[in-house]
Amino acid sequence: APSPQTGTGSALVADGADVAMVRVEVVDVAGVLVTQDNGAFAEVTVRVLSGAGRVLAVHSGGPADIHPAGSATTQAYHGLVRALIRSTEDSATSARHRRLLHHITLDAGRGPAASAVRDPALEDLASEGPPAPIVVEATAKGLPPATLEISVTRDLAQLPLKVAAASMQRRERSVDEVAYI
Repeated sequence: APSPQTGTGSALVADGADVAMVRVEVVDVAGVLVTQDNGAFAEVTVRVLSGAGRVLAVHSGGPADIHPAGSATTQAYHGLVRALIRSTEDSATSARHRRLLHHITLDAGRGPAASAVRDPALEDLASEGPPAPIVVEATAKGLPPATLEISVTRDLAQLPLKVAAASMQRRERSVDEVAYI
């Protein structure tokens, strides 16, 4: 999920395109990562329970992963799975931008057409209050389900490239300050 520690901001941006990478771990009762026994290779399914998001892809990094691209299920590899969760609502950009996005379809040719945004006619979405978080669940047979809440924002300054650029500017300023001391 987005994290200031990884330079990806503090929330997923509700722009219909931002993506959060979620780490799923298979752990034992003590919370220790299971890397070797059968559980380390469990079939893990990831789904969005609520909020304006969808599972874009899951993968374990396993060299023999045979699950089709776009599947919400994959076999854990030494206890690890990654899921990419995409924002499905654009309430962060201008109404004009949303109207243009509404004409773009996702996954063209690979299933039913879905608009990149839910409702391009909404003019002032900021007055609705903050966007609802996206709640993600990971399940595996024989293990309790795990849920994660991803914070969502309309602040375009939280997009990863903007966060990285701001970080670089802060670092350049601190280097300049050190040079003058």
